[in-house]
Amino acid sequence: MELFGKPLKLLILDFDGVVLDLFASYTKVLAAVAEEMGLPREAIDRWHARHRDGTLHGNPRFKKGIKTDLWPHLTDQETENFYWRFRELEEKIGYPEIPGSIKTIQWLRERGVRVALCTMNDERAISWKLRSINLRRDMLDFVCTREVANADKPDPAILRPIFEAIPVPLEEACYIGDWYADIEVAHAAKIRFIAVLSGEVPRHAFVREGVPEDHIIPKLSDLKALVTPR
Repeated sequence: MELFGKPLKLLILDFDGVVLDLFASYTKVLAAVAEEMGLPREAIDRWHARHRDGTLHGNPRFKKGIKTDLWPHLTDQETENFYWRFRELEEKIGYPEIPGSIKTIQWLRERGVRVALCTMNDERAISWKLRSINLRRDMLDFVCTREVANADKPDPAILRPIFEAIPVPLEEACYIGDWYADIEVAHAAKIRFIAVLSGEVPRHAFVREGVPEDHIIPKLSDLKALVTPR
């Protein structure tokens, strides 16, 4: 298969916001934990508005983002308490698949394209999230969490285990993400990048970051229109 006239042998996907519909429940869980802890909801509204208008880059590590992007006055212990209560509630509530994502993964693999996940989720989180949308690990070629890589985005080292398991040339791989850290990972690793809008970062923010207009698609399933047989 080819993508923009070049061979495509490996597709690397971010997970939250690309395959999993994170914002179906994310702000609801934030608000529920904030209410339990007596924190102002207005901070969530401001954070979400800035995310959606492209003015907030945010922190790739959720625990750090609680303080830097939401409630800077929290103590380290309060931040820790928020983090673990959030994880408990989000696992209980869950997230749906972004429509068409799993079928698109299957469609690509049937045509010889290897598909890997590159996620900041840890093993516990990615396991229940995969189960929640009925995406089995054997439906993917590799799942790389931050624990597997021992690295965080935007460090391109997070991609190393993928290329060790699936040894293809960098120019025959493509990374699909929904956030700024994904752009940075792809650029640092010198692989192609396509942005999806399903993580609620707006189109103009990706353009501002140097992503070409034709490399920005609404959601993963729209990639099928860009991929052509060799």
